[in-house]
Amino acid sequence: MSGTIGERLARLMDDYFVGRAFELGFFADWIGGEGRSAERLLNVYGPAGMGKTYLLRQYAGIASQAGYAAAEVQVPDALQGRDEFVRRLLAALGDDASASEASAAVPVSRPSSAEAASAAIGMAPATARDDEATGTLEERCLAVIRERDRAGGCVLLLDGCESLGSLDHWLRESFFPRLPGRCLIVMAGRRPLEGAWTALPAWRRLIVRLPLRELSYDDIRTYLARWGVADEAAIDGVWLRTMGHPLALSLLAPEGPAATSVADRRRAMAWSEPPLPSDGDRMPGTSALESLWEAWLAEAADEALLQALYAASAVRTFNLETLSELTGGTLSPTAFAELCRLSFVSRSGGGWQLQEFVWEHLRCRLRETMPQTYARLEARAAAYYRRQIEAELRSGRGLGPAWGELLRHAGNPVLRAHYRHAADAGSQWEPMHAGTLGEALRYIARRRQETRDWKVVCGDPDSGAMFRFALPQAVTQGRLAHLEPERLLALAPGAVRLLRDRDGHVAGIAAIVPIDVRTIGELSALPISRAYFAAWPEVKKRALAADPARREGWYVYAMDAENLEREDLRSAMLQPLLELAAAGALLVESPPPHAYYRLSKRSLGFVEVPEAAHADYELGETAATFELDTRGDAMQAFLRRTGAWTDDAETEVESPSRAEWTPGLSPESRLGDVRPEPLTPREREVGRRLVMGETNAQIGASLYISEAAVKKHVNAMLSKYGLRNRTQLAARLLEEGAERLGH
Repeated sequence: MSGTIGERLARLMDDYFVGRAFELGFFADWIGGEGRSAERLLNVYGPAGMGKTYLLRQYAGIASQAGYAAAEVQVPDALQGRDEFVRRLLAALGDDASASEASAAVPVSRPSSAEAASAAIGMAPATARDDEATGTLEERCLAVIRERDRAGGCVLLLDGCESLGSLDHWLRESFFPRLPGRCLIVMAGRRPLEGAWTALPAWRRLIVRLPLRELSYDDIRTYLARWGVADEAAIDGVWLRTMGHPLALSLLAPEGPAATSVADRRRAMAWSEPPLPSDGDRMPGTSALESLWEAWLAEAADEALLQALYAASAVRTFNLETLSELTGGTLSPTAFAELCRLSFVSRSGGGWQLQEFVWEHLRCRLRETMPQTYARLEARAAAYYRRQIEAELRSGRGLGPAWGELLRHAGNPVLRAHYRHAADAGSQWEPMHAGTLGEALRYIARRRQETRDWKVVCGDPDSGAMFRFALPQAVTQGRLAHLEPERLLALAPGAVRLLRDRDGHVAGIAAIVPIDVRTIGELSALPISRAYFAAWPEVKKRALAADPARREGWYVYAMDAENLEREDLRSAMLQPLLELAAAGALLVESPPPHAYYRLSKRSLGFVEVPEAAHADYELGETAATFELDTRGDAMQAFLRRTGAWTDDAETEVESPSRAEWTPGLSPESRLGDVRPEPLTPREREVGRRLVMGETNAQIGASLYISEAAVKKHVNAMLSKYGLRNRTQLAARLLEEGAERLGH
């Protein structure tokens, strides 16, 4: 193959570049517009490993093809001062910096337009004294840029701008204002340009921001295909582990899921319907991501900041009060402010969040390297949210955000997998009315014409379990088979809801009908719902008829999204159900007979109503009806079924105010060298199901013993290990693995 090794490497990197269609198209349009656009500076930003460097290389190629001179500079390599930066920029422009310095005895005059450019952004023009301080090397560089600009245009691409340091002020106040008016600048860094860059309105007019997001599933499929990976389970596993993070993808792809360690496989719990997932249906391990981990740690080199980061990984949303609770009050406001400035931390509703991929990987890393600390933080977080929920229950109010956070600590991987993306999905539910009835009917008609079957993939990063469902359209369209929006609009205005995405497009529909004296007759006659009400005792029907103001609950008659392969739409499907459950309600639903729906309902705490099974979907299989009751005392029973509320919740962890927290040093860690008593055969059986995330009720049902007996065995194991709660026990059993549990 002709050319240098460097040229061959460049071609290979181009071959493996995938995605970023919007970013590439935007840049091509930007340089194609030349001077017609006011913006001169494109600010690309995103956390470590988001692909900024590779994107800038693509930008350089696009610019070169358009006739521009493209100059790339790695800012971290030019931190010795402005002269070093100028030398590297000259080299990137194809000019010999040493020759430039030797010939710089002849001064280069500055064009008079520089003063006007400086004044335009609100600063005084550079003086002759500034020229003397800057030196003639800078003047030579500006002259070369002008030459390139006259010859066809010039684009400067600066990477690693989070490390600018003192160069930041010089570039903004002196160098950039003296560039030709057509010159384009791209600055890439982990954080967006801020401070003085945004303080002046004129600079804000010149800057356009371009945040980088994760790659899509299709991008990952394309990338892995170029590595020769075609296995669906392998592709799904890489997708679920990386969530589209470019550097993580490149680190995992060459070895693929086959590189998963024995420890990773041991953690890959399979809380699902039989048959259990095969060994291939696992998310890859995280051992290959060490270099990415080091890149994040470089931002949190201070010990106090690192401790704050560990505490933040125990919760999805945090603020200073939350982290103070988890650390026993040892976190200072200064450390918290530094934490919030990390490139992978952003504001969210209710506080701050770590970027999702960083959060998941940090939790895995902490669990592997400091299991005692991980267990302690998990227990404290769960106890913290339980105390908030208890206070809300005592007050009689509906539940707030705490219960949503507590679900992330639920004991079963299926719920964690489904709830993994339950955040702001960017879509909004609205009640259908007469003016939007036509949109609802068009949505249903469009969905009924869909012929492509879906594949839904979700995973739990804590356990490594992966769940893959093939959803035929015959099944998913069954949710719309008996839906008549106009009929329900007349029966119960507001019962039919439309889901609109960010663009106002109808992306889903739901029919959640109140169960009251107005609707009971219709619901008792409609397909799907009639089986449930046929099983109602007459006394219950008479009681409802006697009280016109009474609402017994809600019947979820239909709930459909235009594509359940999309995580954001699956998350949006959860929203109305969680809102009603948090307020305390009875929810009834009978989805089509399919493992995806059954596992979804059971993991969310729904219980089957055996006498309400029916065949109204006409799919050759009986459909089950499920109930979820969160009214009054039933709320705690619901949380126990999900595994988010353990039976010994009140004693799981001592208050942080009475125990100092230090990462890696906990009371139980001092017992690490003491070999506990052997477990009995029954304790091993309970332990195996405990680490799979089952609740005491689920363990009892599986082993045909009472919940009291399960609790007795759990307490016996806690005593043998010298631990305080089941979370710590599960972590310890996972550490000891097959030998202890008798695998």
